[in-house]
Amino acid sequence: MEQDNSFDEIQKLIEKGSYDEAEKMLTEMQMPSDMARWNYLMAVLSMYKGWLENCSDYAKTAAELDPQNKEYTEYYEKVKAARSAEELQRSYGSSGSGDCGIDGGDCCQCCLHICESFT
Repeated sequence: MEQDNSFDEIQKLIEKGSYDEAEKMLTEMQMPSDMARWNYLMAVLSMYKGWLENCSDYAKTAAELDPQNKEYTEYYEKVKAARSAEELQRSYGSSGSGDCGIDGGDCCQCCLHICESFT
C-alpha cells in the first residue's frame, strides 16, 4: 500500500508541475509492485518534459503490462497520434519556415496543441 500512496503523491507532483521531484521519486523506487502504473507515470512525466520518444516507450509498456486498463491504453493511443504529428511536423518544419504544416500553425503552436491533448 505504501507504493500506492507514493504513486498518488507522484501523480499530484506531476499535476502541479513539480516534474523534477516526481522524476526523482520514480527513479528512486525499488522494484515497484505495479510496474504498469510506474510506466504510465513515467510516460506522463516524459510528455511534460518534452521527451516524446521516451513517453511513447513508457506508454506502450504500461498498456502492454495492463491491457485491461482503459486509461493506459487510451493514453498510449494519444501518444501514438502525437508521435505521428511530430513526424509530420519534422518533415514540414525542416524548411526553416517555422510552419509545421499542421492546421497552418507554427511549430510552437503545433507542439502546444499536442501537449494540450493530454490534459
